Order: sequence, then C-alpha cells, then structure tokens
Amino acid sequence: MSQARRAQQDAAILEKYFFDDPRFSFRGLVAYGNYGAAFRVTYKDPKRQIMGQFLVKKAFATEGAVEALSREKIYLKKLRGAMHIVQMIDIPNNPLSNRSRTDLPDIGDDWVIMEWLEHGTIGSFITKARSAGFARLPNRLLWRFFLCLIRGCIAMAWPPNRNDGVVGIEEIQRTTPSKLVHNDIHAENVLLAEPPLDGEHTICPILKLIDFGVAGEWSWGEGSASAVQSNIWEIGKVMVCLIRLRVPGNVNNNGGHYFQMVDGGPQIETDAKEILPLNGQGAPCPNLDLLLGRLVCACLATNHVNRPNLEELSTIVVDAVRTRGAGFYGNITEEQDDTIPSLWRQIVNYSYD
Repeated sequence: MSQARRAQQDAAILEKYFFDDPRFSFRGLVAYGNYGAAFRVTYKDPKRQIMGQFLVKKAFATEGAVEALSREKIYLKKLRGAMHIVQMIDIPNNPLSNRSRTDLPDIGDDWVIMEWLEHGTIGSFITKARSAGFARLPNRLLWRFFLCLIRGCIAMAWPPNRNDGVVGIEEIQRTTPSKLVHNDIHAENVLLAEPPLDGEHTICPILKLIDFGVAGEWSWGEGSASAVQSNIWEIGKVMVCLIRLRVPGNVNNNGGHYFQMVDGGPQIETDAKEILPLNGQGAPCPNLDLLLGRLVCACLATNHVNRPNLEELSTIVVDAVRTRGAGFYGNITEEQDDTIPSLWRQIVNYSYD
C-alpha cells in the first residue's frame, strides 16, 4: 500500500475519533513520509475559554514506523521544556486514549500529540522567499536563525526532561553533555513558529527542531565525532540553505575547500563550499557578515576537531545578536528593526496563486 493511501486511511480513522467530541475539529492531513503522517486538529474548551490547535503524528502500521515513533516519544519526553524543540502536549480527556470505543479500530499508542508550529518548514520558507523575489536574507535574521539552531543543539546536549509544563531558553550546563544525536537535521525538520515574548525573538520567528525518529545515543569511538560535533555539523547544513536560499544545500562531508577563521590564520578544511569564498572576487554571498560565514564554515569543518564547541559558539552568536544592530550594517533598509519582521512575515504568508 502506498504512503498516500496509508495516510488517507489514518485520516479517516482519526477524524472519527475526534468527531463525537464538540471540543475538537479535525482539519485533515498536513504531511506524510516514510514512517507516518501528521494531522491538524483544532481545540476549543468553552468552559476555560481556551482555543488552539495541535498536531497528531500517527505511525503507519509497519514495524519500522512504530519503532521510529516509539523512539521519538522517548526523546521528546527527555526534551520537554526546551524552547527550540517541538513540544509534546497533553490533552484532557483525549479521545485517542479512549479504549472503550468498539466501533473504531484500536490505534494503540502509535501516535503522539505535539504543538502546532504554524509557519511551516525552513524548506518551505526558502522556496517561498525565492518565489517572492528575495535573493538573500538579512544578516540580522540569519544570526537569529543561527542562534535558534544552536539553542536546539544545547537542548540535545543537556535535555531538560521537565514535567512541570515550563518551557524555557536552553543554556550551557557545567556537566558532561549527553550523547544524543538527532541524525536528521535538514530544512524539512526545522519549523518556524510565532516569536515568544523574550529578548532573542523580538524581530524574528522561533525555529524548532522536529522529527526525532532516527535519533540515538551512541558511544563514539576514538577519532570519530561526538554527539555535539555531529549536531553542530548538521545545523551548519541548514545555515548554508538559509544563506544561499537554496534547498537542498548541497553539503557533503567531502572536504576539499578551505577558509580562515581569522585573517592570516591557518587554512581549515570545510564542507561549506557553497558559501566560499567568503569575501573578495567570486564570493557567492558578498553581503554575508564575514564572522557569520566563518562560523558556519567552522560548524562544517571536515575534521570534527576543528568544529567549535557549543559554549564558544553560543557566546559569539549571542553577542552578535545583541550588539550587531542595523547600524553595524550601515543602517541599510533590510537590516532595520521594522523591516525584518515584515520581511519574514511576507515570506511565510506568500501565496503561489
């Protein structure tokens, strides 16, 4: 049976589960892949005056799909409380948990409910940006997207594992980082959502990592990349996509290209060929902040020992977000505070019609 057919069958079953409860309205299929499908549901509780929507992810009825979703739920529980990771949510009197329904197929536990991230994937964002006529993104938006991705890596390095409902910013801890590797960070597994009320998202949406179905915790052998180094390399790939406004980003761990972290410094081999050279004749992104470009190249260093650690990376990027205002870029229009929010909203709201 095709994936599309499986998704349609699951949609019909889930719609029946929610149909008899007036709090819910099943809105249908959002997306499907190799292992399952995702569906949008709206929620209204008149007594508590709560309205909202959420995502139901349902595994296909195959051994590999069920195993992947089970693994994902394990890691999402560990990552509860991390602002830049999609969050599982609990629904009071959840219809999917009603085991007394004999008129519907038993869906067991092969589903998970997650927060709705309304602005889609980075891949969709890039495609819309190109279609809307944008050739590049402002440096100040790129810095903030970069910080979101770094925060997601910090969450994986030190999973908060909260169960009190509090979601907060991820911070470097003074303990040994975990061995959690996402294994599948790319433009379709990073989503945009409305900015939270904090200092880091005043002019930009928040980015959140999703899809932990192939994540794992491994002991790495001597000479191989650590979990943190692997995750850092993967967010470097996403940054290349954002810088070039191109998906996929054409990044492979082949090396053969070099950059300098500082002028006159040693040549460092990198997989970031798509943004090289960073300056001078032939630079594909001449408007890119040189420091930002160097950091992305460092994340994509071919030899894992040359990649930055999370502490130094987050320190530099947090400082850039705080100190590199429009004036740093000559007060050009695209870097100004009132331009950037309207720009990214124009992109996410772009219609192909």
